[in-house]
Amino acid sequence: MALVFGGLTLGAGVTIVGFMEMDKWPGILGVLITLLLGTQSAFNYGGRAAFHHVIHDEAKVLRDQLCYKVKTQEELEVVVDDFSALRISAVKQLPLGGEGMGAVKGPLNNG
Repeated sequence: MALVFGGLTLGAGVTIVGFMEMDKWPGILGVLITLLLGTQSAFNYGGRAAFHHVIHDEAKVLRDQLCYKVKTQEELEVVVDDFSALRISAVKQLPLGGEGMGAVKGPLNNG
């Protein structure tokens, strides 16, 4: 979200300094916008955040079960097994990033 806001702010800045006829600033701000957009494309921030949110919520459910429902050793073992399964699935399903250099498509890199 911060990257999107930063990109929009810099985009508005390019327009403003363009109207003010400042020579080098539109180019500098344009480079910063390109870096922000490239970073956002190369690294899957939104997907990773959503993934970690889901894992966090599932872990909170297990924590609540542990605190309020577990009364016997067998119930504890079930919660521990569920937690272990959650950790294993989190490692297997972890988004590794965005498209990486696949985000850059051109005549030399056809993806």
